[in-house]
Amino acid sequence: RPQASQASAAEEQRIKEQQRMAAKYHKSSQEMERSLGLVQSEADQLRASLETLSAELDQERAGKVDSVQRAIEQASKSSFDAQIQAQARITALSAEVQTLREKVIVELNLRLKSKSEECDELSRRLVELQGKNSKGCCSLC
Repeated sequence: RPQASQASAAEEQRIKEQQRMAAKYHKSSQEMERSLGLVQSEADQLRASLETLSAELDQERAGKVDSVQRAIEQASKSSFDAQIQAQARITALSAEVQTLREKVIVELNLRLKSKSEECDELSRRLVELQGKNSKGCCSLC
């Protein structure tokens, strides 16, 4: 009987040890679940913060891209406007040069006509003078 009570005491001891270990594991498991919950909650908060920061970064990036695009468009427009102004100035100067050319041509033609008439007059007088000289008359007559 002492052996049976020793065996039963040992069995009781083993059962108590298993219960203690089961309680320890249960407690440890609960702590792990609680810690896991906290970690998951923190991960969710970090994920939400990351999404917010990402959205803010996207907005900022889009704003900068828009700003750069506007600057490029403005520079292109300014360049295009400058080209149009330069072309208009060239056209105006070309028209002015053409007008001056036409005026010079008219003036030169008038001078040529005048000189031609003068030359014709001188030629006619020369012919007259030569005709008088051929009659034996002096040029003083």
